Amino acid sequence: MSEALKRMAAEYRANAGLLLKRINELKSELARTDCMTSDWTRLRGRIMILESLYADGISTARYLENYHGGN
Repeated sequence: MSEALKRMAAEYRANAGLLLKRINELKSELARTDCMTSDWTRLRGRIMILESLYADGISTARYLENYHGGN
């Protein structure tokens, strides 16, 4: 794997780590929020979006780590 791909994969993993940290913070806040409120619904929506971004970031990092080129 080229150095550029290694750097890109590492950046995607680092960003995914930051997303996961925020997801966990929001989940803690969600656990303390009444599920019958709009705040709970808003938090759950934010978590779902961040989880999708996290999954995309990890998927992209794995793709870059396993890319062998077309030679």
